[in-house]
Amino acid sequence: MNVLNLLQRKFQEALTGLVADPAVYAAMLKPAQEARFGDYQANCAMPLKKVLGGDARQIAQTLVARLQLEDVLEPPAIAGPGFINLTLRTEWLAQQV
Repeated sequence: MNVLNLLQRKFQEALTGLVADPAVYAAMLKPAQEARFGDYQANCAMPLKKVLGGDARQIAQTLVARLQLEDVLEPPAIAGPGFINLTLRTEWLAQQV
């Protein structure tokens, strides 16, 4: 299983109905650059601000609320202006091996 593909697919689902092409923004989910930020980070809230208007941090909160990954992720953390930091659940990882 490709974890990044799974997460991007779930982000795309969360973005459906908010933007015309959710795949563009879901593709902004990448492995975290530093371990202290978790396993993955989504930097799409800032570009979405230009499309949706409003506050990038609020957009990030909306995305997190729409994500359906409770079994895969620890509760996502929103940092700074709207970065979404994602940490995989240890239990879920153990089940994948």
